[in-house]
Amino acid sequence: MLTSHRLQIYLPPEDYEALKKRAHSEDASLASVVREAVHAYVAKSPEDRIREGYAQIQGLIGIGRDMEGKSDVSTEHDDYLDEITEEKRRKWRRKI
Repeated sequence: MLTSHRLQIYLPPEDYEALKKRAHSEDASLASVVREAVHAYVAKSPEDRIREGYAQIQGLIGIGRDMEGKSDVSTEHDDYLDEITEEKRRKWRRKI
């Protein structure tokens, strides 16, 4: 018989809600969705995760194309990047 280990974690509210939504859409329990996610994470090698990180960074190339005409990009670039990445995050969460 396989032994399971109990684990308690704390999630930000938005992650918890996304997790509940995902579990509901798959007609699964929260625990099974978390187990599946953990399994997928540990199945990847550190090199795979690094490659995925590089791919995400490369996705930033050209991100400022829509900044044309704005005169404060050199000083306010962090705010603009926050807006863009937050919008991408919202789109990703809607897919869940």
